[in-house]
Amino acid sequence: MVPVVVEGDLVDRLLSPADPALRGKVLTDLLECPPHHPDVISTQKRIPEQPWVKATLDAHNGDGTWGRGFYHKYDGTSWVLWVRSPAHVGGRSENFRTACIGSIPSLA
Repeated sequence: MVPVVVEGDLVDRLLSPADPALRGKVLTDLLECPPHHPDVISTQKRIPEQPWVKATLDAHNGDGTWGRGFYHKYDGTSWVLWVRSPAHVGGRSENFRTACIGSIPSLA
């Protein structure tokens, strides 16, 4: 793979605290900070406070699911978990933990 050179001012903009999910990905994926780095930890703690995360959690059905079924395209539980998991939302949300455990029959 050919290395990509990213200009410093672009990295600074991507590291903006305004979007902690993006900041976390830049820290870990572009700058290769380890998961236990204080900046990564503090950034990930801010992700559940974001409006798009709160809206997703508020849309939870209360039974471990979202939308019109587990596999319903774009709004089903599998899509919600798939789209939100890279943002590191899951482990800190009871709704996400319930959905993940409920989707694995041996854990339910």
